[in-house]
Amino acid sequence: MGRIPRITLSTLLLISAATSLAADYRFSDSHLHIVDFFQQAEPLDALLEQMDTHHIEHAMISGIPLMKKWHEDEPKRPRYYSGDNGGLYWYSATDNYLIEALSELEETDRQRLHPFLVGFNPTDKNAAEQIEKLLRLYPGIWQGIGEILTRHDDLTALTQDEPARANSEAMHRIYRHATICRCCCTRTSHPSVNATRCIWKNCRKRCANTPR
Repeated sequence: MGRIPRITLSTLLLISAATSLAADYRFSDSHLHIVDFFQQAEPLDALLEQMDTHHIEHAMISGIPLMKKWHEDEPKRPRYYSGDNGGLYWYSATDNYLIEALSELEETDRQRLHPFLVGFNPTDKNAAEQIEKLLRLYPGIWQGIGEILTRHDDLTALTQDEPARANSEAMHRIYRHATICRCCCTRTSHPSVNATRCIWKNCRKRCANTPR
């Protein structure tokens, strides 16, 4: 019985040490949408405050490439994309919202946020050309492409277009363009765990070489 207090004390000391070490960690968020499915958002200042509170130094940020439709027959706006049977449509202005929000920040704050462009329809073979135009329009801003939504449970069923596929010709055009630009590309496919990902810290260099 005399050994039990010593074991308990040792355990408490280990827990205390682990907690102290955890407090010294700094994190990076690799998947953060700054708007919801109605393209509504809080200022990025509020995001940065939360990042400071939770020791998050950097974040990959993007808009959402889909807009939830408020259907004529629905008296109240749904709170989420699955709130009713109203459809969703591809929405390109989400990238413009992100650029505008970034422009309101100080340079030191912008350095902590790593913007990815996402406002294109991945089922459209014109998407690669659209991406190239955005890279030229905002040189040095974009650090990657994505998150590209392909198979995504009810979201796919509600989207007013053909289902996006990772192996479609439109997506292969995007992959080729990302390779030429040395631009990081992220894709999510649910419920499958197979998803193309990247580490954001390399993306600033990769998107710098936009084709002339």
